[in-house]
Amino acid sequence: DGIRDIGVTGVQTCALPISLTMSDRIAVIDRGRIAQVDAPEALYRRPSSLFVADFIGESVLLPVERSGPGATLLGRSLKLAGAVPAGRDLSLVIRPEHLRLGEAGPDENAPAGEVRQAVYQGDTVLLILDAGGGLELRVRLQAGRATHPVVARPGERVDLALHRDDTVVLAERPA
Repeated sequence: DGIRDIGVTGVQTCALPISLTMSDRIAVIDRGRIAQVDAPEALYRRPSSLFVADFIGESVLLPVERSGPGATLLGRSLKLAGAVPAGRDLSLVIRPEHLRLGEAGPDENAPAGEVRQAVYQGDTVLLILDAGGGLELRVRLQAGRATHPVVARPGERVDLALHRDDTVVLAERPA
């Protein structure tokens, strides 16, 4: 409502949640250049660069290796919805709320880890996991009893699932 109703172009330089809710399209600018222009959901779900991914919401970046046309994380092939980009220094971009506890299905990747910390944050619980190989995962779960009646405790090993549509690999240095 408001700006959308009257057809005005607005410039928002801070308060990301406001920009995401008020905008039909957003331009992300990196060092004076437009990095990506897209709808808010597309920016969040399919960022074009690591800068955009980091700028638009909380992300966990994990280094991955190119393996033929795909990519691997800790030696395990990733199921991807899109192609692995050309370039060097690949990273898997994970939004903490896209991970879920439990066994992965056929269209999901199956990271796992040991819970180091469970941080209650009111409506959510943030689990900080040791994924092995010096990598840290962050999982954001709804705190309600109906969605997660039992949250893992520090020291417990948990299985996770990440849908291939939420598995985004980007290059630090595009080709």
